[in-house]
Amino acid sequence: MSYAITPNTINKYYYFAGSDCANFTSQILEAMGVPQDRSGGLNASIGWWHEVVPAGGGYTHSHSFSFIRADTFVKYFHTGYTTYSHLDFSYNLLSGDIITYDQGNDGDWDHVGYVVTRDTYAGTYPDEDGHYYTYYNYFVAQHSGNYKYWTSSYSNDWEKLSLDGVKYGRIVR
Repeated sequence: MSYAITPNTINKYYYFAGSDCANFTSQILEAMGVPQDRSGGLNASIGWWHEVVPAGGGYTHSHSFSFIRADTFVKYFHTGYTTYSHLDFSYNLLSGDIITYDQGNDGDWDHVGYVVTRDTYAGTYPDEDGHYYTYYNYFVAQHSGNYKYWTSSYSNDWEKLSLDGVKYGRIVR
């Protein structure tokens, strides 16, 4: 999780400022040994892959859409669990899970993150506005905000998404 706060831009990966969540999560999967899928060659619409080529003293990056876009990433890897309940969502998480949410309930997944660890008990936690939420606290690393925080931190808002009726998802294990 060393690149959660400071993106890995040393030659190998491109950083998409403000919208890097799927790229960051793809890098985690690649570091875990998940092989790239180049079944469509370098067709950005097929497979899950990235490529970096030295060019003119720098580097050129190519990516499949599923490597860098949240919705296509989630649809490529598939959800194994979905719910509108944050308590149920948090209960069904394990260390190493990739999580997502559909904020508009329009069938398009809007964001992905990585669960570093999760507590084994449900607690009730306040937010900075005085609302209370009950859930299993979990530690998330993500980009498009570049952080690694417990959900109970005021800097992490996964629990607040439930106020908007968000659909939560967990990628197939």
